[in-house]
Amino acid sequence: RWVVGTTVVSWLSGNAYYFLVGALLRIEDVAALRALQNFVLPMTQFIAAISLLLLPWASAQFAEQGVAVFKNSIQKVALFFVSGAFVYLACVVLFGHWLMETLYAGRYLQVAHLLPLAALPLLMAAASQGLGIALAAMQSPSKVFWGYAVAAAIAILVGVPLTHYRGLAGALSAMVVSSSAFFAVVLYYYKSLLRTVTDVEPLAGR
Repeated sequence: RWVVGTTVVSWLSGNAYYFLVGALLRIEDVAALRALQNFVLPMTQFIAAISLLLLPWASAQFAEQGVAVFKNSIQKVALFFVSGAFVYLACVVLFGHWLMETLYAGRYLQVAHLLPLAALPLLMAAASQGLGIALAAMQSPSKVFWGYAVAAAIAILVGVPLTHYRGLAGALSAMVVSSSAFFAVVLYYYKSLLRTVTDVEPLAGR
């Protein structure tokens, strides 16, 4: 049930902006938003695919190796994701304008300067993914759901005024805020669960 609910709110947190832009701006802005997001999706899908492979490994680390090893493993996963996202973001910043001009045959160049802003949530998403794997491995999928629920709420509450007053740049800024909120929520839950497990383990060993 938590997985189904998480799928719904995660979709809403990431795709609500298309509805907001379509409702508050022009249809051309929806196309421009999609054109920008096409440069972000490959890395996002790569991280999601790798996460499915890492989850069984992380679960085994938590069940068999103890909290210290598990925590260190999650830190390595997060560093791997963030490093990859940072390199990808750097490539987007350096070559984004050329890529847009080449792939779109000169279209959407008027929004090419927004490409770094569109790709910025990748860093937060990459950092959050490692924490999401940790929470799932610790058998707390509900915490991931609440993280996406907060992100979805912010996507609407913050996205509407920012999109209305700042246009496409406002919608992209709201994405940054939403992804940052998700990271903050899952980080809080992760640290809380670690303290709980750490407190219980010494008692179990007595």
